[in-house]
Amino acid sequence: MLLAQRVLIMLYMIVRRLTADDWPIARTVRLDALAGSPADTFSATYEQALAWSDDHWKDWTQTRVMFVAEEQDTVLGSAAVRIGEAGAEVVSVWVSPAARGTGISDRLLSAAFDWARANGNRSLRLSVLDDNEPARNLYRRNQFIERGQQSVDAACRKAQIEMMRALRSASNRRPVVQVRPLHRGDEQAFRTLRRTFHRAGFTFAKDYQEDMSWQDYLDWLEAARTAGTRDGRVPFSFFIAEDAAGALVGSSDIRHVLTDELAGWGGHIGYAVAPGFRRRGYATEILRRTLPLAADLGIFDARITCAVDNVGSRRVVTGLGGRIDTISDDICRYWIDTTSTESQRVGASSRSSTAVETVRLRPLQETDEKVVRAAHRELAEGDSFPFALGLELDMSWADFLRAREGERQGVNLPDGIVASTFLLATVDGQVVGRTSIRHNLNEGLRRRGGHIGYAVLPQYRRRGYGAAILRRSIVVARSIGIDRILLTCNDSNLGSRRIIEACGGGLEETEPWADGRMTRRYWID
Repeated sequence: MLLAQRVLIMLYMIVRRLTADDWPIARTVRLDALAGSPADTFSATYEQALAWSDDHWKDWTQTRVMFVAEEQDTVLGSAAVRIGEAGAEVVSVWVSPAARGTGISDRLLSAAFDWARANGNRSLRLSVLDDNEPARNLYRRNQFIERGQQSVDAACRKAQIEMMRALRSASNRRPVVQVRPLHRGDEQAFRTLRRTFHRAGFTFAKDYQEDMSWQDYLDWLEAARTAGTRDGRVPFSFFIAEDAAGALVGSSDIRHVLTDELAGWGGHIGYAVAPGFRRRGYATEILRRTLPLAADLGIFDARITCAVDNVGSRRVVTGLGGRIDTISDDICRYWIDTTSTESQRVGASSRSSTAVETVRLRPLQETDEKVVRAAHRELAEGDSFPFALGLELDMSWADFLRAREGERQGVNLPDGIVASTFLLATVDGQVVGRTSIRHNLNEGLRRRGGHIGYAVLPQYRRRGYGAAILRRSIVVARSIGIDRILLTCNDSNLGSRRIIEACGGGLEETEPWADGRMTRRYWID
């Protein structure tokens, strides 16, 4: 095949996973493979498969995970994998004769590796006929190792050998990493980290200019977080990553909105590891720690992209459950559930870890009016405690949403009101509570109220949701840049006391409030 033809095929080819509804495509691909292969290559002959009913093909498609390589609606190849008795296994790889020699088989296998790793498998196995040297060479090229075990293929009665490729390291050791916003005291370490990237030929923090004052850069990042940038980029949050010794080792950033351009390249989340810290698990930990921050911005399924030949990044993303969506234009595109990793259990005890995994925080939506007003009435009547802070009886829902957004951005604030982020807490889509994270403190909040105020609706109490909401709120507060978090509660409120203390709150003092009740003040560092 001419080089130009090979380049064109790879340029316009898309690798994707077939769904159950794609069974007609699976049938066509399988029949094409059987028609062009020796009778003993597959477990069924062309004539046998041609006689299968539609229901048989539907069942057959659902017994495996099948990836196809397509060019303008023409299928050029396929690879199928499944979970067998010994774990994940490749059951077939086929490429159309017209497209052989283009690297399609390698691309299809790489999608199979991503799927197997994302589903927690440490290895991927296969069996290949002993006399099929081209197939054996393909698998060797893709790091499969012959295990020295032979068996007899049940269909053709020929000898076949077993091969295996490792997908995960045997080591479970993880570096200790904290992901946090930049601080005023980070300037020198940040400059050093940036120079380290640049000396190695990598871009890092491209918007920072050496002649910028540090405060100007911090202010620029805060503006980008709330409103995006003047050149049209969506709002994003930038985080620095530091190790247990306090050394800066990399960064991550979360784009709050996914545009069509970002869906193709860039995604919701990007991360970087300093050259001296690579291949040591830091990339995985930085991404692991960033995922719950995305969830607390309302991004529950995050888009992540990387170059197709960036094997390290593909391992990191799929190792944390990233699901391959498509491969095209030399770019791998994944979706990753931001609520399913261990990272969200920030300090959670085994008693509350299930609740932490279940509870999600999200911004208010236009469709929330009915449920929020009902919750507001319920707490006002039962606890004399507001659910929707600032919601008046004669206030329209649109005005309430605008007021909350103004508070989040810190604009047009009434006297005595500080910037804050109001989020609903949900479980399986059902509102169970809310939280309000104040970005800074005034004198009144320093005495009573603190940085975080949360509430759980009465019917959902005593299920661990209060602690879960507070733990997730702490993550949001850290992402805003609050290092030391103040929480207060009535001395008589034993439930709140236990929750705050379980989340790491250290009691500073107990003092009387104006109504005569004693108020406890806690700090979480």
